[in-house]
Amino acid sequence: NRDPRIGGTKGPYSDFHPSSILSQLPADPLVMSFILLALSLLFVFMVLIFLKVCLLGSDEEYDDWSV
Repeated sequence: NRDPRIGGTKGPYSDFHPSSILSQLPADPLVMSFILLALSLLFVFMVLIFLKVCLLGSDEEYDDWSV
């Protein structure tokens, strides 16, 4: 009943369900670094827009951001 390819020693992870994929994501350093990188880029992007709106405060300059 234990398959070493799936990781039968981990118990619940031997049954491969979509919920186990979400629980296995933090165990992968590559996936975690990718998620952290995406979140940090999103955070920086939101901070830049926040500073642009607060410091400049003019809506006419949004024409420069539309690409």
